[in-house]
Amino acid sequence: MKPDWDRLMDEFKGSPTALVADVDCTAAGKPLCDSNDVKGFPTIKYGDPNNLEDYEGGRSFDELQTFASENLGPSCGPANIDLCDAEKTAEIERLSAMPTEELSATIAAMEEKQASAESNFKSEVAKLQATYQQLSDEKDATMKQIKDSGLGLMKSVYAHVHGASSKSSSGSDSNNSSGNSASSGFDLNDKNTQMVVGGIVLALLLMKGLSGGGSSDGRKAPAGKKAAKKKAKKARKAK
Repeated sequence: MKPDWDRLMDEFKGSPTALVADVDCTAAGKPLCDSNDVKGFPTIKYGDPNNLEDYEGGRSFDELQTFASENLGPSCGPANIDLCDAEKTAEIERLSAMPTEELSATIAAMEEKQASAESNFKSEVAKLQATYQQLSDEKDATMKQIKDSGLGLMKSVYAHVHGASSKSSSGSDSNNSSGNSASSGFDLNDKNTQMVVGGIVLALLLMKGLSGGGSSDGRKAPAGKKAAKKKAKKARKAK
């Protein structure tokens, strides 16, 4: 943004009715920035030097140039009352008629309120920062105390001992489950389970018959491909 702003300052340099300038709020320009409630950087203000308003438009050169051309120059105020509407004109006339001491005292009182509000804000923020720092320090101390008490070692021991034990137990349970599935892994009272078991038994008998062994009733299995197909068909029906 700085190059565009410098370019805009050059364009309005020497203008009798408009001024485009930059102010260092950390050095000589700090009082001006404080009196205009500048909180962050860069901040752009425009208007009457004694009553600047916030600029909220774009910040490219073209956008800044368009805004400056349309808005900078003579504006409503005590020096250009002819540019004011009826309401603003009446307000300027009322203030102009006030005794100097009264107007000065009113300005001082309002500025005092501004200073008080700013001071109170800074004070409360400082308290919040102090509370945050205290809580942060307490948290860090507690975490260090827990760590120094051996939590990390406890976790390592637990993972080494109980983790290995859990894996061994899991493996043993898995082996027992697969070895005993035919005898105790099924609920024989369940119709679906009986069908599965029956299907397995028939398939085993069929395989035994095809290999030349005897059937469950002691008879030899029929020889040949035709007999094998018949038994396979019966096995599928049983499933």
